[in-house]
Amino acid sequence: MRSSTSSSDARLPSGPWGRTWCVAVVAVLLSLGAYEMALRHAGFTPALCDNAQLWVLARANVNPDDRDQVVLLGASRMQLDIDLDAWADTFDGRKPIQLAVAGSLFLPALDDLSRDDSFRGVAVSSAIDGTLSGRTHLSFPELQREYVHAYETRTAIAEPEQRLRMLVQQHGAFRLGALSPRALLKCLLDGKRPVPDDALTLAADRSSRWDSQRRTSAALSDLPRALLGEAEQVDRTIARLEEMVARIQSRGGDVVFLRLPSSGPTRQVENTEFPRAGEWDALANRTRAIAIHFEDYSELARYSCPDGSHLDYRDAPPFTRSVAALVKDKLRERGRDRSAPPP
Repeated sequence: MRSSTSSSDARLPSGPWGRTWCVAVVAVLLSLGAYEMALRHAGFTPALCDNAQLWVLARANVNPDDRDQVVLLGASRMQLDIDLDAWADTFDGRKPIQLAVAGSLFLPALDDLSRDDSFRGVAVSSAIDGTLSGRTHLSFPELQREYVHAYETRTAIAEPEQRLRMLVQQHGAFRLGALSPRALLKCLLDGKRPVPDDALTLAADRSSRWDSQRRTSAALSDLPRALLGEAEQVDRTIARLEEMVARIQSRGGDVVFLRLPSSGPTRQVENTEFPRAGEWDALANRTRAIAIHFEDYSELARYSCPDGSHLDYRDAPPFTRSVAALVKDKLRERGRDRSAPPP
């Protein structure tokens, strides 16, 4: 008798629950639709979020045991200056995998590829001044370490989950990072309102374009801090990089260190605080990898960065074709002379 009463007390109240749930779902959808319409009216448009999940999806697309696979590493310069379609036009019709992450250093990603026994391709790494010291004012210098960890710990359901997120992001402005609860709260605390920024566009393959004639994102900056007495750290970083290069080359792959353009005040600061002889030349003279500095080639040096650090999307394709042609020629030469042939 007691258990019967207990079971009866645990039952839900009677009522039209089906209708209630339908009304609740419709109310949520209408509210979300009204919010989306207000955002569109304010100038916000749907866009993909460049986060760890999208990076993991790109990293998973790196083909194993493929000597023709090209992977791009670096920060925002690599992501904005290199046009994937233009690279494919010049490099045997194959698009590279874009693994650059804005505001961060490429070392964790290159280390990950070097320790992946199935990677036998070409890692093209953008080395900004200050990379060897590891002290730049990049917003998230160690972020790629977190991305690599996300890749290493991914689950079987990670890819379908990310593709579902991408579907929502591509159709809903409410999913923009600038409109997240944290970002909105920061705006409120700063007494500001979120504003649409259509200067940057991101594709599903993580290729990105920057239109310098539109509103400029405040996140665009690779300018290094002033450093003193960094020679020992530079030596340590070069030694680390050479270990990574050796692992990749031992499997028949290769590494390219690429110095992308900077200009104006940004370049002046870099020349003052990071004399070329102290960083780039030290790396180029000691590495077994290919080293390409934009100043050494007229076809690369002729480009100017509107913000001092990045190329406009109109300049990215012709610049990319020149870079890809250089890399292709140097790899062809390296193939004849490589001392460690693929196993």
